[in-house]
Amino acid sequence: MSDTLRHFVHANAALSGRIQPSIVRNTHAYTKYDEAGTALLQREPRTVLDVGAGRQWHFTPSLKSPTMNLIGFDIDRAEMDENALLDLKICGDACESLGVPDQSVDLIMGRAVVEHLHDTASFLKGANRALREEGRLIVTFANRNAPFAILNRSLPQRVSRWLLSHLVPGSSGIYGFSAFYDRASFREFKQSLDDAGFEIEEAYASYFSTSYYCFFLPVYVVGLGLDYVRHRLANPRLASYFMFVARKRQR
Repeated sequence: MSDTLRHFVHANAALSGRIQPSIVRNTHAYTKYDEAGTALLQREPRTVLDVGAGRQWHFTPSLKSPTMNLIGFDIDRAEMDENALLDLKICGDACESLGVPDQSVDLIMGRAVVEHLHDTASFLKGANRALREEGRLIVTFANRNAPFAILNRSLPQRVSRWLLSHLVPGSSGIYGFSAFYDRASFREFKQSLDDAGFEIEEAYASYFSTSYYCFFLPVYVVGLGLDYVRHRLANPRLASYFMFVARKRQR
């Protein structure tokens, strides 16, 4: 990226950040994931499986109790190398196997993982097998019908990665991974949870995705306005992100 473009993007991102209303963060599915995940971790589950664990755990280290076994799972082992809180690191394809014995996990977590799965139904069935009775799954992910997701699917991957790395400050190493959005709509995912043997405890949709527009203030303002309209309509089909908490169904 040229210095001129970099300066332009960062200046616009700074201005966008200054005018960002609190509703953007307060209603975001990631925020709800943090809140719901914290509540689940405060129950002190014995074994927690963090799918797509990456470089760091997304919760405060104090939530990892002395008796908790925190397992990280990622398709790229190198992504977990710096994740010091993990007691065990498993590398593999989450759609094929989670690498743990059946009924050995109390809580499965996945932040921004579902949209990157090529077979969501298989992942959910595997998650159900891995969970103990009354075990829970919490995930948050992008809606396949969100404007940015549609654009991401319509562009070649190298183009998407270039746009993210050059126009979305701070996206390096976070965004840009291959995305399939398999079963990643509200209705499809709810049905997949039911088919896999889960009971939904919480299903939440959020509508703001302004970080993708911050590279140019006028675009950000227009995008923010459109997000407000979708937020007011409150139709999950028009959402940007989802957050689900589901419990393993008793047999």
